[in-house]
Amino acid sequence: MNMAILAAAALATTNMWTAKWDTPYGIPPFEELKLGDYRQAVESAVEEGRREAADIIACKDAPTFENTVGALSRIGGTLRQIDCVFNNLFSLERNAEYEALKKSLIPLRSAYTSEVSTNKTIFARVKAVYEGDRSKLTPEENTMLERKYRSFVRSGAGLPEEKQKRLIEISKRLSELSMEFSKNVLFDNNAFKAKFGVDMADYYAEMGRTPDRARRKAMYEEYVSRGFHAGEHDNRPVILETMRLRIEKAKMLGYACPADFFNEMRMAKDAKTAEAFLAPIMKAANAAARREIDEMQKVMDEDVARGVLPAGSRMEPWDWEYYSEIIRRRRFSFDPEATRKYFRLDKVVNGLFTAAGRLYGLKFEKIEGAPTYRKEATAAYKVTDADGTFVGVFLTDYHPRSTKASGAWMSIIRRQMHTPDGEDVRPIIINCCNVGEYLTMENVTTLFHEFGHALHGLLSRCVYPSVSCTGGYSDYNEIFSQFNENWACQPWLLAQYAKDDDGNVIPADVVEKIRAQATFNSGILMSKLCSSALVDLRWHELDSVDGIDVEAFEKKVCDEIGLVPELRPRHRSGHFKHIFCGGYSAAYYTYIWAEVLDMHLFSTFEALGDPWNREHAMKFRRTFLERGGAGDPMEKFRSFTGGEPDQTPFLKANGLK
Repeated sequence: MNMAILAAAALATTNMWTAKWDTPYGIPPFEELKLGDYRQAVESAVEEGRREAADIIACKDAPTFENTVGALSRIGGTLRQIDCVFNNLFSLERNAEYEALKKSLIPLRSAYTSEVSTNKTIFARVKAVYEGDRSKLTPEENTMLERKYRSFVRSGAGLPEEKQKRLIEISKRLSELSMEFSKNVLFDNNAFKAKFGVDMADYYAEMGRTPDRARRKAMYEEYVSRGFHAGEHDNRPVILETMRLRIEKAKMLGYACPADFFNEMRMAKDAKTAEAFLAPIMKAANAAARREIDEMQKVMDEDVARGVLPAGSRMEPWDWEYYSEIIRRRRFSFDPEATRKYFRLDKVVNGLFTAAGRLYGLKFEKIEGAPTYRKEATAAYKVTDADGTFVGVFLTDYHPRSTKASGAWMSIIRRQMHTPDGEDVRPIIINCCNVGEYLTMENVTTLFHEFGHALHGLLSRCVYPSVSCTGGYSDYNEIFSQFNENWACQPWLLAQYAKDDDGNVIPADVVEKIRAQATFNSGILMSKLCSSALVDLRWHELDSVDGIDVEAFEKKVCDEIGLVPELRPRHRSGHFKHIFCGGYSAAYYTYIWAEVLDMHLFSTFEALGDPWNREHAMKFRRTFLERGGAGDPMEKFRSFTGGEPDQTPFLKANGLK
């Protein structure tokens, strides 16, 4: 048999999920990854992880950070890598085959995870390091040790065997419920688009430009009822079972409720602190929202007087976007839709790169012919530092399609880390959105937000994968995505990227109107955001869901917090993916928490008189972005700002003070 035939035979039997990828910068060879090979790849990677765990268990040397905690951080590297790729494809190219495959592997994954996270020998070694002399550990190592110890406790390593088995059952079922919740939302999202011809990302814009009140009401009712339709795709029973299991798990581990369990590993530490943080913001937002709705009622009364609407018509939840846009245009002579021509997607992306270049010295070069799963929708960029040093790879997927999850997000395809022999593995990061070729200012802000997450991932300079990139608390990670939004409307940058197809830069008066109307309807928008955060917290403060009706519970919370009756929370429970399948359980408030801290951080740039100050930006990069999730978050914040978080810049920026 000649060598060509042998090579072809070897290639035919190679599982590309686990093979060493001979591609530009290690980008996954998406076209060669076969779903039929994924199960075998996972099974093989799990066995590899078990062998690595067995080595730690069998180690006779006294426990040290490196032979225990460091080793734990690196086990399962193959599984982590292939999962990074699969989970991204699952969100981007989802179909029944992906769903069935992922669901079928939940038992294997749950068993493997539990074997490691509840192993008493490994836990004893970690505990010995935790209780030993930690004075010589680096901030990154201390962060890892603290989290690893807490993760063992939170996984039930100290529980009797029968309770550990029950935790495994709960984890498995919660994974299944998360998938079911997401699938149901995707079904209803696609049904909404089929019925109204509107993507989820364009819902608010469509409501603002639709004069037909009956159509607005129909769209509103369909939009807010996603996940609430009786039948196969009803998320109400999914929510109740999810909460019942989360409550059982929290109590089993010694917590009064799931909110205490989830917030222990966030900056606020507990739900009580989070609610106290939200209370004054919600109060100020409700007062502002009431004034804004009353102003809209006066405009609606004009339609009544003209006979457009029947006498006695009052503002309803499907009216505020429409009348808001009328007031916006009158006050600012400004139609946000008319600005789309200045925000073409490719130019906005160049704006992202331009800002990163001026602040941090980064350069982005398109990689032609890079492997991709969908050529017409994706792009790949090589990222280098000012001195030419390779930083990482940045991928983009910005366009909506029926197989793709709604919303916008950043994901890690390869995590940055140092190998045991000292190699610095550079990251591969992807940003995903659902936008068209011409964007609204809100879309632009979303791109800057997700690019902030991407920079946090790309600039990581950590040793261990568990804390690199965005490996910090979720509320901490959100600071840097929201911080990056501050650059979107800076006049200098707008002049670089906000141009129409003839090359005309967005006029200065339009820029001023964009900036002037930034706080328009801030009361309504903050009320909707705060109310969602409080609904989330109240769900997770429950110690039982017996007798709970999902919709009645949600309404009760909204009444208690004084939400203006013409409004509804930004996300209703039936489609609240953040908290039921998105990793933000009892933590939706962290978007606001992060914005308070981000506005304080940005005020330090403004205080210099030049928000583009490179020296200050590089200090920001070194203090936060390069350190991933390593170190104490508040300690880093204080070291950069010189004090405690101040809500004043946030309240002023949102027109609430």
